[in-house]
Amino acid sequence: MNYSALSKNAKIHFSDKYLPDRLPLATKTLLFIRDFGFILTIPLVSSLFMAVRLDGTEQNLFISASLLLTFTVITLLATKHQLVLDTLNTQAYLELRTFGIKLKQWKSKSLAKTVITLSPSVHKESSYQLIIEGQHFVIGDLTETEQALRFISSHFQLPAFEQVSQYPEIVPLGELKISSDAQAPSRPIESLWNSTAWLKLLLPLPVFITLGFVLKLFGS
Repeated sequence: MNYSALSKNAKIHFSDKYLPDRLPLATKTLLFIRDFGFILTIPLVSSLFMAVRLDGTEQNLFISASLLLTFTVITLLATKHQLVLDTLNTQAYLELRTFGIKLKQWKSKSLAKTVITLSPSVHKESSYQLIIEGQHFVIGDLTETEQALRFISSHFQLPAFEQVSQYPEIVPLGELKISSDAQAPSRPIESLWNSTAWLKLLLPLPVFITLGFVLKLFGS
């Protein structure tokens, strides 16, 4: 199967930029880093606003805060935390990059021992996902998810399994047929402490910081 035959939903996760040698896949950690970077733009804008309105020592304080926040936001948005499937060294590994510079590579594993599994999504009802080394990639319906699995499995020689035909059993991938007595999840089931939950806890922080800046501004 060619990359061009994959669905749009699959191509969101799998870019052909580095194919056929490498396939970088965004991890949950990367999504958390990017979201946190966008959240920090709120106090950044507030600091810039206060730096313009104030003068003297207070202005210098907010200019310093703006510079620090600007550097932090740019760094976070330029950071990549990915699971990489690499045919050049036949390894799967986690990789951390910032501004295109590789900072760290760890958890290397042979592609021959890197399992890819098709499973019902526990985050989105009536959708299916691929699981590779603990990373979940929600693709879409069963057909397009199976196509994505077969593409990755054949290109990188990964052992392929599925958790659909005999759910919840995980069996080797064959001709995928859903049995009538297979019991898949009837509704999404999300872990309590996933990245979204952490972000919800962090959201009030920049809001309160902004509110404090505004109150201080009017108080002055």
